[in-house]
Amino acid sequence: MKTPKKKEFRFINHQVNIFKKQKTSLITKALFYTSVLTISAYVVLFTNYPMVHDYFHELRHALAIIPCH
Repeated sequence: MKTPKKKEFRFINHQVNIFKKQKTSLITKALFYTSVLTISAYVVLFTNYPMVHDYFHELRHALAIIPCH
């Protein structure tokens, strides 16, 4: 079995370090998750798209805040 040379290890370490350096700030993560939750809540509660409306129909009535009829 052939052992890798130091140059190969440096190349692999460089590739791994590229991914470690890409850190997302807490504010960016918070904005992303807030927007995903907002869009999801809108789709579930306020859309009139028939497939989504029919699936979440009972939930909409149970919450009693979104009239659908």
